Amino acid sequence: MLENFLEKYNGRVSVCADIWSDHWQMHSYIGVTCHYMDNAWTIQKRILAFRVFDEKHTAANIFRHLRIIFTEYKIENKIFAIGFDNASNNTAAIPALIELCKPYLGENTEDKKFDILYWWKEHERYFPILAMIAKQILSTPVSTVAVEQQFSAGGNILDPKRSLMSLKSLQIQACVEDWTKAQYRQQEIDQEELYDFFKDDQPAESRTDAHGND
Repeated sequence: MLENFLEKYNGRVSVCADIWSDHWQMHSYIGVTCHYMDNAWTIQKRILAFRVFDEKHTAANIFRHLRIIFTEYKIENKIFAIGFDNASNNTAAIPALIELCKPYLGENTEDKKFDILYWWKEHERYFPILAMIAKQILSTPVSTVAVEQQFSAGGNILDPKRSLMSLKSLQIQACVEDWTKAQYRQQEIDQEELYDFFKDDQPAESRTDAHGND
């Protein structure tokens, strides 16, 4: 259903990606989240992938995995922005992703008191074509917070009691839980959970996993 929706979606989406390593099966995973506005002009977020990534974390391998995921959901030509952390291999993958997706660039308004999305929502019936263009240009901004939260949830799923869970089951559990919460608008960020995730974190340049990757 999500693939069908995104294939027919006539707006722009923003995606965020990161790589995480578990402490039990010693696998690396690539997580990808998609952010967009629905027909009611409500910001939505969905996990697109939470899958094993045990190859070396080179720019070429990161690009290959993301290209597969974007192709599965048919969003290669709908991407407004792509968010990463500041790891060097992520930065090196950006030129190839730009060539693949041709993402649009936008500017943030300086007027914090004026809600431009609300204005277009209220005036959509008067300017239907311009409103559709505005929805594409003013696409949802993306942050790595969502994908870091996804990895934190993955750590809760793959705990000592479920350390033998298959890789496929882990992705299914992570995606289904996220999609179910999205239906009831229950994806709000748990600040306590994020604090626990980041409190012992090291700078991005110094983080390595069991495979010696950034």
